Amino acid sequence: GSDLRVRPPRVTFASAQQEPTPAPSVPFTIMIQGVAFESNREQVHVKLVDTALFGGECNDAQLLNETLDAWQAVVDKREQVEDLVRFLANFSFNGTCAGGDRNCVGGPAPALTVCVVDNDCVPALGGLCKDPNTGATCLVDEECNHGGFCNNSLYNLSTTPTPQPPPLRIPFVDLAENGAIPGAHGQFIHVLSSELGFVTFHPEAVTDAVICVAVRDPEAERDYQDGGYITDQALIFAMASYRPFGIVTIESPIVSEVFPDHVFTHVQTEIVFGGSGLSLSVNVKLVHSAQGCEGSGSVPGGESRPLDWVNSLGTNASVKMTITEQITAGENDEYFVCYMYVGGAGFQRAGSVWLKNRPPIVIGFAPHVMFRNEPTEVRLQGSGLGAGQKIKLVYPEAGCRGPDLLSAVHDEWGVAGGSHASVVARLGGKRWAAIENDLYANETTYSRVAATLIVGRNGSSSSEEELLLCLKYSSMANGHVAPGYHQIGAVTVREPAVTGVATQQLYAGHMQELALEGQGLRSRDALEVRIVQAYCGCETLATDDSCATAGGWGVRVLPSGVASALVRAKVVIPEGVSTTGRVCCRFQGQAWTAVGEIPIGLSVGSVRVRNGAGLELDEIIEGEPLVVELLVDAALRGGELVKLIPSEQECRGTCSLAGALDGGYGQAINASGFAFFRKGVKGVVGLASTGVRACTLTAGGSSYLSPVGASAWPLRKPFVSTMQPTLLRARTDTQVAVGGRGLATRALAAWITTSRGSSCGAPSSAWQLQSADGGVGMAAHTRITLTQTGLYVACLRVSGVAESVKIGEVFVEASAKVTEVLPTTWLVGNETAMLLVGRGFTVTTRVKWVRAEDDCDAEAFPGGSERGVVELSGAANEALTETFSLEADGEARLCTAEARGAEYNDTRIVVVVREWEAPLLLYPAIGRKSDTQRVEAAMTRVVPACAATWQSAWLLTGPGDFVSRDTPAIVDWQDTFKCWKADEEVPPTYPQGVGYRPPGEDMRLIEVTRNMPVRVMVTG
Repeated sequence: GSDLRVRPPRVTFASAQQEPTPAPSVPFTIMIQGVAFESNREQVHVKLVDTALFGGECNDAQLLNETLDAWQAVVDKREQVEDLVRFLANFSFNGTCAGGDRNCVGGPAPALTVCVVDNDCVPALGGLCKDPNTGATCLVDEECNHGGFCNNSLYNLSTTPTPQPPPLRIPFVDLAENGAIPGAHGQFIHVLSSELGFVTFHPEAVTDAVICVAVRDPEAERDYQDGGYITDQALIFAMASYRPFGIVTIESPIVSEVFPDHVFTHVQTEIVFGGSGLSLSVNVKLVHSAQGCEGSGSVPGGESRPLDWVNSLGTNASVKMTITEQITAGENDEYFVCYMYVGGAGFQRAGSVWLKNRPPIVIGFAPHVMFRNEPTEVRLQGSGLGAGQKIKLVYPEAGCRGPDLLSAVHDEWGVAGGSHASVVARLGGKRWAAIENDLYANETTYSRVAATLIVGRNGSSSSEEELLLCLKYSSMANGHVAPGYHQIGAVTVREPAVTGVATQQLYAGHMQELALEGQGLRSRDALEVRIVQAYCGCETLATDDSCATAGGWGVRVLPSGVASALVRAKVVIPEGVSTTGRVCCRFQGQAWTAVGEIPIGLSVGSVRVRNGAGLELDEIIEGEPLVVELLVDAALRGGELVKLIPSEQECRGTCSLAGALDGGYGQAINASGFAFFRKGVKGVVGLASTGVRACTLTAGGSSYLSPVGASAWPLRKPFVSTMQPTLLRARTDTQVAVGGRGLATRALAAWITTSRGSSCGAPSSAWQLQSADGGVGMAAHTRITLTQTGLYVACLRVSGVAESVKIGEVFVEASAKVTEVLPTTWLVGNETAMLLVGRGFTVTTRVKWVRAEDDCDAEAFPGGSERGVVELSGAANEALTETFSLEADGEARLCTAEARGAEYNDTRIVVVVREWEAPLLLYPAIGRKSDTQRVEAAMTRVVPACAATWQSAWLLTGPGDFVSRDTPAIVDWQDTFKCWKADEEVPPTYPQGVGYRPPGEDMRLIEVTRNMPVRVMVTG
C-alpha cells in the first residue's frame, strides 16, 4: 500500500492570559493550540525567557554553539584515537638480529664457543658449527642467538597499551532551562483535547518574556543521557528546539484601593487592598506620613509583614494589624500604607489611614436585665472597642466616676455586691452582619466585644434593683476626654425564678427527666425541687414532707447548661403510682413556690413496630423479623419486657410465654427502647387470629399492660407484589426478582412455582427464593429455567402453608431474538450474507425468508430457503449467516428457529427485494461545473478526477503565502467524464474493477470543509 507517515504534535498558536494582568507570584495561564496533542503523554514543553537575554529568541545560541563545540571536540578526539588504533594495528615494532658468530651447538663445547667448521666442535660427540640467525625479525636481544643482538627494535613502544577512544559524552548542560525567568521554568502542558492545552506559571520577576514552546519526547531523551552526561547529540538539539510564540508582559503589582481610612490603637484592624498582581509575597507596613514609605521604619504594631490573604485572581488581599503606638496630643495622626513586592525597588505608597484620637463609641449593649448570681455575658457594639477596655456595674448613688480622679480610674469604686470589673474581648467582627455585608466596613467601624459580669445580693432585700453599666476607656487623658470610667447605660437586676413545668407527664417505674422553665436559671444559687400531692400546698414543705408523692422528695436538679430559661431535674416515681403531683421550687434563701401540676401515670407509654429495614409498619407479616419500639418520656431502668399475643386476647399476668404467639415470647427492651423479634411471629394453629397485640411489663411490675394508643396490628401471610422479568427465554437461566413482604426470611422458606394453565393446582417446577435484603423479607430472587415456550402461571408457596398463591404470569419466548437485520434492502440475484442483531444467538440458529404475507411455516421466498449461522459475536448478540441470493422482487419476512428441524418463529422483520438501479447522489447538495473550483496546490498536483468537460477556472493556493491565483485549465475536452475510467488510474487503496462513474450527468461538484467529515447519501 501507500506510505504511512507518523507526524509529531504541532503547535500553531499560544495565547497568554490578559485579565488579571500577569504579575509576580500570581498564577497566570497560557493556552496552547495545535494538533495531535495526547493527554496520556508529555509532549509540548513551554517556558518563559527574558526578552533581554537572547534578543527575543528562545535559545541561547552562544551556549548552544559552545555545547556543540564540546560535543564535536569529543567526536574529533574519538576519530583521532580510532585512526591511531587502526594505524597501530598494521604497524610493526620489530627489528633484525645482527652481530652474532658461528657457534658450536651440541657436543662438549661450552656455550658461545666460536667455530669455523664442524671439526672445531668435536663432531664425534655430536658437536656442529652453526650460523647465527642474523637478519631474523626480533623485538628483544634474547631472540638473537650466538651472541647477537636485536638491531632497530621498537620494543619499548610495543609495550605501551593501545589507546582507547574517549566515551562519546559531555557533561550535562541544561540548555532547556537556560534563560527561563524565575517561577516560569519549563513544564509540559495539561492537555484538554487533541487541539488545546494549557500551562500555568508563577513568575517571580517583573519583565517582558518570550513564550517559548518546543515539542519534546522525555522518554526518548532519558536514553540520551546517563549519570549527568549527554550521550546523544539529539538531546542537545531537543533542548535548543524552542520557538517563540509571542511576548507576555509581567507587570509589577498595583494597589489601587485601601480601606478602612482609620484605625484605633490596640484594636485589631483588617486592612483590605484592591488592585492587581497581589500575592502573599507582597509586604505591607504603616509609617508616619512625615516619614514616607522610602525609609526603613514603621509605626509600632504596623511593622512590615506579608499579606495574610489573597484571592485566587490576585485582585483582593488583606492583612491584620494592631497599632500599639501611644496617642499624641493631636486630634488624629495620618499614616501611610506602604507595600513592596518581590524584586521591587522598595516600598511604595498605597494609601493613607488616620489614627483616631478619641474614646470608643458604644451604640448599644445587651442584655438590659440580669439575674442575681447568674454569670452573664454583656455584649457591647460600637466603634473602636476591643483595646483592653473594662466594664463594671456600680450602684447609682456611687456613679461611674466617683468624687475624684482616683475614684474615676479605680476598678473597684462603687461596684455592686459580688461584682467585679471585667475586661472586654472581641467577639469576631466577621460574624456580625454589619461587617459581613459591607465590603468597606471592619472592626474599626463596627466593633463587637463582650465581658462576663455577675451580681450578688450583698445583703440586699430588694427583689429588683437598677445598676449603672460603666466603660473604662483609658487611665490617661486622651485629647478632650477625661480618663477613667464613663456611664454607657443602666442594667436591671432581678431574682432568678422558676415559672412553669415543661414536661407533660411522668410515668411510674422509670427514671425520667423533669424540665422546668423560668428566668435566671443559671444562677449559682442552689435550686431545690419537690413533687407533692396536688391537694397539698407547697408551703407545707417548710415544716412537713408527708404530702410529698412517692419519689417526689428525691428530685435531683442537674447542673445548668447554657440556657438561662430552662433547667432539668431527674426524678424516679416508684412502680404503681398513679396521681397528679404539684411541682414546688425554691432558690437558696427563698420560700417554696408552686410552679405547676403534672400527671403521674401507670402506663409506660406507646409502642410501634418496624421491620428489619427500620420502616414503621401498619400490618405484621408472618415470619418477617420485627422490631418493637417503646416510646416513653422517661429513662428506662432496665428489665422491661414486651411480648406479642393474638389481638383477641388481653394483656395480663407476668409470664412471658403465656398466650404469646409463636415467636412472640417476651423480649427484653434495650436502653434505646427497642425489642427484637428476629424470626417474627406466626399465627396460632387452630386459632382464627386476625391480628397481633403488644404487651409491656415494667421492671418490678405486677402485670403485663397494654401501651397507650394503638397496640394491635393486622396479621397477614407473606405475599408478592412485584415480579421482574415476566418475559423469559426458553432454555435460558434467568434471575427473577420479586418484591413484597415476608419473603425468604429466617423463619419461613418460600418458593416460586410455575405451571401451565390458569391456576396453581399442579406445579411443574419450583425454585426456592433467596433473600435479597438480608432477611428483611421485602426483596428476594431466584433463578428460573423453562424449556418450552408459551404462557406459565407463577405462584408463591411458603413453608407451613398448604396452598400456593398466584402472583402473576410469565411468558417464555424463543431464546433467539432478532431486533434488526442488515441489509434492509436486497437486490435481486445479489449474493448477500445477513447480519442478525438481537440476543440469544447460537451456532444452531437457523433462518429463512418467506413472502411478507405468509406465515413462517409457508414455502420459502425464492432463494430464501433455510440457512445457518457462520459466525457469532462474543456476547451472542450479533450473528452472521450464510449467504442468500433472493431471486424475485417484492417483500420478504424473516423467520428463525432454534435448530434444524425446530419450529420457525416470526421475527416481524420485513425487507424489500428489488432490481438494481443506477445510483443518484442525494446529499450533499450538488452543483454544476460552471462555477469556480478551489483546490490547494500543496494538497494535489493534478486536477481532481471527475474533472470538467469544458474550461474551468481553478483557484490554486500557493503553499506558504496563502495567495490565490486565477489559473485557466482545459481538461479532457474529448471525454464525457473522467472518473478513473481505467483501472490503472484508480489509487491503490480504492476497490478495483468496479467502473467508477459520476452520480448523474454533470452533477458531482459538492462543497466540503477540509478536515471535516462529509456524509454522502446515494440512492440506486
